[in-house]
Amino acid sequence: MKKKLAVILLIVLVLVAVLGVLRWLGLQQESEKEEADLTYYQSLLDKERDLENIVASRLNQKGLTATASDKSYTRYQVGNLKINEEVSEATIRQYATDIFRILKPYETVRPNEAEVMVAALNNQNQSQLAPIQKTINMHKLALTELLKLSVPKDAQLVHVRLVNSLSQVIPLLENMANIFNNPTLGLESGQEYLKRASSFFWATENINVYFANHNLIFPKEASLNLYFNLD
Repeated sequence: MKKKLAVILLIVLVLVAVLGVLRWLGLQQESEKEEADLTYYQSLLDKERDLENIVASRLNQKGLTATASDKSYTRYQVGNLKINEEVSEATIRQYATDIFRILKPYETVRPNEAEVMVAALNNQNQSQLAPIQKTINMHKLALTELLKLSVPKDAQLVHVRLVNSLSQVIPLLENMANIFNNPTLGLESGQEYLKRASSFFWATENINVYFANHNLIFPKEASLNLYFNLD
């Protein structure tokens, strides 16, 4: 099942199981679609729970419980950002342009990483893990670029949350990509990844609100069509 929703400048990642395009940067959704959207998102959550149960079942077969949440990651602070003391329409628009550029690679269709891991393990085919490594590389590049940005002072909190939403899942994805060398940690990380992945969505939603609060209007060409696979 696949569904498209309009999105501007940001991606929606609802726990790793999303195919859609959401309106972003102040573009309002039609009120008559709200009920349908709620039903749609509930179906995504149901799918995520099913996948989480599959991973948990594999752990239970080994008599294990997930502990990957203890896996350390770099937690960035506002002090790690390059803060621009000037808050003006020009600096905010430049910030939006930079965010657009950094998030554009997420336009590309990519599979559900947890499903990829489970399928590779079931098939005993390590080459099937390649999409996970591709996601790791994409997240690392985006993280590096986000840390280079000149961030308007009043956007520092929402920006650092976006940075950390990527930072916290990269180690989990690396463990998932290494599942054939450490199956236990890979499965644990897959289960934790399902819980943490939605933080990227909420972080981008915060930036969406930031731009809306500044009453910025962006041209149609400043939109991204970002897809996530539900199948």
